[in-house]
Amino acid sequence: MLASFLNASPNKKLFGYSYPEQLKDMLPSDVLSVIMGVVIWLVSLIPMKTLFQIFIQFIVGALVYLDLAKLFKLECFEYIINTVKGLRNSKS
Repeated sequence: MLASFLNASPNKKLFGYSYPEQLKDMLPSDVLSVIMGVVIWLVSLIPMKTLFQIFIQFIVGALVYLDLAKLFKLECFEYIINTVKGLRNSKS
């Protein structure tokens, strides 16, 4: 969030990309991150060994974020998927 405040002014001057537009573009990713954080926190309430808990939190957090990004067709997620597919196709 701090970086968005620092980059807002140059982005507006250089690209005509206003701060409200930037916030609108960042909001879906931020909401998914908060949801993922809540899920990870809930996992932390389950008593288990620390190392195992970290592993489970990582897996669950990644799955939650990726599934929600796919479900809501997040533009940045689709961009990454298409870029990876393009790189994979260029290597064949």
